Amino acid sequence: MTEPLYYTHPGQTEFQAAVLEIRPGKNVCSVILDKTCFYPEGGGQPSDVGTIHDLPVQEVKKKDGHIIHILEGDKGDLSFAEGDTVTGVIDPDHRRDYMEQHTGQHLVSAALMKEASLGTVSVHHGEEYVTIEVDREEVSREEIIRVEDAVNRTIRENLPVEIRWVDEAEAGSFNLRRPPKKKGRLRLVLIGGYDAAACGGLHTGSTGAVGLVKWTGTEKIRGRQRLYWKMGGRAYRDYREKTDVINTLNTLFSSKLEELPERVEKSLSEQKQLTKEITRLQNERSRILAESLYSHCREEKGKRIVTLR
Repeated sequence: MTEPLYYTHPGQTEFQAAVLEIRPGKNVCSVILDKTCFYPEGGGQPSDVGTIHDLPVQEVKKKDGHIIHILEGDKGDLSFAEGDTVTGVIDPDHRRDYMEQHTGQHLVSAALMKEASLGTVSVHHGEEYVTIEVDREEVSREEIIRVEDAVNRTIRENLPVEIRWVDEAEAGSFNLRRPPKKKGRLRLVLIGGYDAAACGGLHTGSTGAVGLVKWTGTEKIRGRQRLYWKMGGRAYRDYREKTDVINTLNTLFSSKLEELPERVEKSLSEQKQLTKEITRLQNERSRILAESLYSHCREEKGKRIVTLR
């Protein structure tokens, strides 16, 4: 069994551990340690990345009570053997990013239910977005804005995020947002009095650490709505990038922000008219050229021949 330090010491990003087993594979090696800070893939959250003895960790999985670290290279590339002590280092930015995403997702799912009676069907924590699929075919913009406002209000309140392990029988007293998917001993994520859910993922210590949550788009899938969200540092970067784009457009169109849509629409309309006029003139030029050529052609054996110089 591998001791999961990421639960007992979630802020720790460097550790030492004994190598229990090395399993060679094709261009990779699976390494099992007696303890680890590397969070394995699960709960909708990707695994941590980083290094073990300076070798990149591609992926981390949990299987049969063991946490398996998949490293690049063959067994011969390893500078350590079974029984050795190695140093593992977690990428702190990657860890922090997904903690923000996961905590933000809990807040959004709770707000979807509270503000719009929308249940969360599935969640995906991607590299660019968090997507949340809800149990309705249509969701209005007004509902989404209401949800977004509620989430950011909860972030500003800086509610504590508490982790608690309970027996299955105890879980019913916590008014969980959804029924637990697992049986037995459960790990609950409690966000103030705002949300409670069974979850194995890593989370920030408070809602304030999420910073910002922003809805960025919607698509219909399988007769339901999938909502796209940016959270934490991703939301701030998205805001900065869009602000840069808007400022550039304001300069190009010599407009203020509130005038920009009208200026762009007017420019597109003018461009459309110009395209039509260019097409008309090209057609007219072709007609004139054809008439000129026809009038200067000669007839030979019942055929008209045009000579171009």
